[in-house]
Amino acid sequence: MDLVDDEDEEGDSTSLYSRYVIDVFKTCRVKVSSWQDRNDVSDFVWCLERRPNKALHKRHFPGININPPRDGFRKATEPPDWDRAKIRATWIHNLKR
Repeated sequence: MDLVDDEDEEGDSTSLYSRYVIDVFKTCRVKVSSWQDRNDVSDFVWCLERRPNKALHKRHFPGININPPRDGFRKATEPPDWDRAKIRATWIHNLKR
């Protein structure tokens, strides 16, 4: 919900269109050794953010895909207010809860 609701909660920096989030969820593919469909929350995060980060993956998603994705792909057009730094801040905040 923090991706699509109003930006009025502590640590919630995003307010994206729900259609965009659904399109990312439906079309997300990640490249580990080869391209594959999204199969866990970390894949979805990296597709939303469009920049997998090996160090952050190991820190925040221990045990999920020991080898984090090298790339993420999705068929969705970012809305005008899309900001990868805000997406990262929101998901990290929610994982710490």
